[in-house]
Amino acid sequence: MDRPGRRAADAVARRRARPSATAPAQAGSLGTLAPEHGTRVAFAWDDAFLYAAADVPDDDLWTEYEQQDDPLYKQEAFELFVAATNEGRRYLEYQVSARGVTFDARFPRYRAGDEAWDSRWTTAVQAKGTIDAARDRDRGFVVEVAIPWDELCAETELACPPRAGMQLRVNAFRLERVGRKRAVGLSLSPTRAPDFHAWDNAAVLRLE
Repeated sequence: MDRPGRRAADAVARRRARPSATAPAQAGSLGTLAPEHGTRVAFAWDDAFLYAAADVPDDDLWTEYEQQDDPLYKQEAFELFVAATNEGRRYLEYQVSARGVTFDARFPRYRAGDEAWDSRWTTAVQAKGTIDAARDRDRGFVVEVAIPWDELCAETELACPPRAGMQLRVNAFRLERVGRKRAVGLSLSPTRAPDFHAWDNAAVLRLE
């Protein structure tokens, strides 16, 4: 994949960011899927960006949304939350679908979202299959994102510049519609409540 995918891969070799939760997304309180649908998530960083990548197995790539800031969370997407603490204030939400459509929002307070806000992040998506073709069998999609540190520090309580040993709170979700109907989710760190915005048990991401 082209940048930012290539840059993210290069950054993994230089500086890793390790979540305290197990890196492969685990089925948490938001629902479960068969083991073969487990989603792998990885993080990396450099002086300019925080990178995240996810390998999302899916035998039926499906999303009807095509426009920026469409409600991707109502169907299928990869979702990432980033904050400085687990107190549920000043956090950011990022979503990407297999089609490469994005959704972003900032939250000054818990669930008090500003969906009109536009991030300066960049994304790259590789679909391994045919989106919205119900009769074939797909393999999933790979998504890579690069989020500017100056954005993260302006919109959350993180303090720039980024540095080894710095800690963030994050959670990542894989949103799935089994049979294009039943909604389930996989989380990097179990939310312990049926709420994607629950921060109490969000993973601690430590820059190395």
